[in-house]
Amino acid sequence: MSPHQIIAHYRIISKLGEGGMGAVYRATDTKLNRDVAIKVLPESFAEDVFRMQRFEREAQVLASLNHPNIAAIYGIEQGAIVMELVEGEDLKGPLPIDTAVQCARHIAAALEAAHEKGIVHRDLKPANIKVTSEGVVKLLDFGLAKAGEDAAATAGSHAPTMSPTLSLAMTQAGMILGTAAYMSPEQARGKPVDKRADIWAFGVVLFELLTGKQLFASGDTVTDIIAAVVTREPDWTALPPSTPAHVRRLLERCLRKDPKVRLRDIGEARIALEEPPAAAASPSPRVRPWGWIAAAVLAVAVAAMALTMRRTPASPLRTMLRFEADELMSSSRTLALSPDGSRVVIDVATADGGRQLAVRALDQPKVTPLPGTESATNAVFSPDGEWLAFESTGKLRKLRLQGGASIVICDSPSSLGLAWGDDGNLFFVPGIRSVVMRVSSDGGGAPQPATKFDASRQEATHRFPWAMPGGKVLLYTAAPRGGLYDEADIVATDVSNGRATLLHHGGFHPSYVARQDGQGYLLFLREATLYALPMDPAKLTVREPPIPIVQGVASSATSALAQVVLSRNGLLAYQGGSNNNSLVIPTWIDAAGKAQPLHLPPGTYSAPRISPDGKRVLYRLSTGSALDLWVYDLAGASASKLTFTGDTVTADWSHDGRHVLYTVASAAHGAWWVRADGSAPPLDLGFSLGGGFAGFTPDGHQSVTAFNGGSRVDLARVSWQDPGSDDPHPGKLEPWLSGPVDSQFPALSPDGKWVAYASDEMAGRNQIYVRPFPGPGGKWQVSTDGGRFPEWSPAGDELFYTNLNANLMAVHYKVKGEAFIRGEERVKFPHPISILFSLRNYSTAPDGKQFVALLAPQQPENSPPPRLTFLVNFVDELDRRFAPLTGNR
Repeated sequence: MSPHQIIAHYRIISKLGEGGMGAVYRATDTKLNRDVAIKVLPESFAEDVFRMQRFEREAQVLASLNHPNIAAIYGIEQGAIVMELVEGEDLKGPLPIDTAVQCARHIAAALEAAHEKGIVHRDLKPANIKVTSEGVVKLLDFGLAKAGEDAAATAGSHAPTMSPTLSLAMTQAGMILGTAAYMSPEQARGKPVDKRADIWAFGVVLFELLTGKQLFASGDTVTDIIAAVVTREPDWTALPPSTPAHVRRLLERCLRKDPKVRLRDIGEARIALEEPPAAAASPSPRVRPWGWIAAAVLAVAVAAMALTMRRTPASPLRTMLRFEADELMSSSRTLALSPDGSRVVIDVATADGGRQLAVRALDQPKVTPLPGTESATNAVFSPDGEWLAFESTGKLRKLRLQGGASIVICDSPSSLGLAWGDDGNLFFVPGIRSVVMRVSSDGGGAPQPATKFDASRQEATHRFPWAMPGGKVLLYTAAPRGGLYDEADIVATDVSNGRATLLHHGGFHPSYVARQDGQGYLLFLREATLYALPMDPAKLTVREPPIPIVQGVASSATSALAQVVLSRNGLLAYQGGSNNNSLVIPTWIDAAGKAQPLHLPPGTYSAPRISPDGKRVLYRLSTGSALDLWVYDLAGASASKLTFTGDTVTADWSHDGRHVLYTVASAAHGAWWVRADGSAPPLDLGFSLGGGFAGFTPDGHQSVTAFNGGSRVDLARVSWQDPGSDDPHPGKLEPWLSGPVDSQFPALSPDGKWVAYASDEMAGRNQIYVRPFPGPGGKWQVSTDGGRFPEWSPAGDELFYTNLNANLMAVHYKVKGEAFIRGEERVKFPHPISILFSLRNYSTAPDGKQFVALLAPQQPENSPPPRLTFLVNFVDELDRRFAPLTGNR
């Protein structure tokens, strides 16, 4: 509005200010010849019926108040409120203690009058408090006030409890209202408020009058301030040393974050301030400040969680809040939450291109790298949140988060799950065909089995354990080796007696969250969806059927890995994505890099191997819970099934292509020999061949394989007496390469004189190395940016492998005397290779220029990157979903 404009009989003089509910102008009452203040909504809001209703209610609310410390209302005209014009200064600190206390008494008296009429100010702050030239304190702008009986009017679609996410919009009903630095924690979360919100704001204002500092003004954004309001404790040391003890006690009672234990009535504050001041109060104990609050939405997540996690069983269910993490956290491959949900451990890039763990308080903008955690995986917090356990460079380690060197607990060559029990034990899985092992977190002593395979269910692998509260029960995924873990079992074992209980069939990666009544929920993954079941932790029983809770969780049904973590107090975090065993088709890639899928239906294929004559492709195909070998004829574009065990692990052609050597998960991981055309029954070779089969020397009399050498993966060779027959009479495994680190994925060169393999001896990152076979001789590193799954070109001039980004790399090489001379690395073709089942998912044709491969599914163009999402009040959401079963409404 402009000067001299007329509203009814009021002439506008000048603009005084503007807030979330409208602009305020100085005007003259032409009838009574006095100056007034007029508040009007912006024109852009004039058509908003909801806003106009609230505007009119403001006038009605103010008109009912008649108190010397509250600015009076004169009337309402043409969408404008006409109010008493209060001349004077805004109330500011620091003030002398006596003056501050006197002003606080006036404020308390005004609020008391409003509260007696059921009116809550909801926007109490120094800017809404003026002191006249006569020294009278006046409360202004009850523009956010709400009569108690009007609560129903703000319900419905605009009710705070109906909002699925926390919004920082400051002008829409049902969103966060008020000025952030003076909001109560419950108001900052957009929850319904009562007079206790004003009591909180009164305490914040009094603190500011005494200190001259805003109590919760850390940060540059509303997000920062809201996080401080809900998470930070007041710095009591900022109060003047002469602050009376009764004023300190009053402040402490007003500024309790839980409204249930906050001062109940502002009249009590007025009475307390009328007490005679004590001589001098001794300083309050020092409260450690939380420091600078990050300008990140995650800060709000923790802020909301800090308040909402405390709830009595009789309290109403809270709305689940959803927050997305920033880019740094979303790019992490490792994720761990502290038991109280206040900190997260992620992995971050290092200067040399590697990765290491870092810890971040969710209300802070910065991460703190943790030295000694390079190449770490599978991190987990200790139950008290003071330590972190992780696996790195073939070792299980722990690290005190406050500082210090990491401590080696034991060997751990794999990364198939890690849990830390309340009994002080660490539970981990040291290999793909291992039970869950247990070792004391204090170190010392050899790891002992915590679970055992159930032969009746043909279990051959246990993975991703979860320690339930109390340290007695362990959850884990159990399955035969092979197939998809969508068809695995969720099992609970009482580690005190070894008794196992099947909880649910058809899922993987279990976890558990408790309710306040001692019951809880079992969570698990299936088809990229997080499911839940009500669970009795004492009886180890669940109530079927499961209910889908969260869809689009990054997970792998081929490894049972899932990017989802849960704190003990119910904060859930998950990486958005899909089940990365997306249906694919083996693809032929010609010398020019052109990709052409084979004539096969989409399916869960893995480990394709081209025959020595280049006419057939051997591959694994998962159908339901079975995983068997098939042979595809390239000329006829037809496929035939070769095995029927349902649990094949590794396979490759014999040296002449007439037979196939394969291993199965059952029968102690037995090795089998079968004619490639299926014309004879398979032959059980009677011994374990291990995994990672590397093929044969040209004459077929020797081969190299990887095997579990106790706590690590080693390489061994096998001699074959008659490799071209149906009964090749293999000898025993002879250790060929062993050491303190993993050596795996071996591959024999076409002339049988070299072995390429992957080893994690360099800072825990797999690189490709070459050694002469059978040796002795030197060793050469081939890859520079990580590598797995090496394979030689049959032409004898290139070595292939996949790097950390799953790109197929190629290196030309020459042999000069006893030396291996490598050329430069280069990307062979631009299609990333699938990492399904952690196998070599490509194979080279005899010409060394063409390939068959499983290509990684490509993200749709312009699709957003996966995001890390946090869910607050997750247990309440489960209670709501299962209310008909649990009765917890």
